Amino acid sequence: MPFIIYAKDKPNSSLRSQHRAAHLAVVATCREVFLYGGPMLDEAGRVAGSLMVLDLADRAGSHARQPGG
Repeated sequence: MPFIIYAKDKPNSSLRSQHRAAHLAVVATCREVFLYGGPMLDEAGRVAGSLMVLDLADRAGSHARQPGG
């Protein structure tokens, strides 16, 4: 079942670039369930968050895949 993970960045946050490599490493461990993902842009075209679609058996699986889940 497809689940959407919507992660909105904090305003004026530079954390995205600082954690990009670690984020991509985690995504690489989810390839078997990863259907789609990419950045969300604000009105000015700046990255404002991420959207990921994962194919999981149930909602509990979506929480287990999130950091701290």
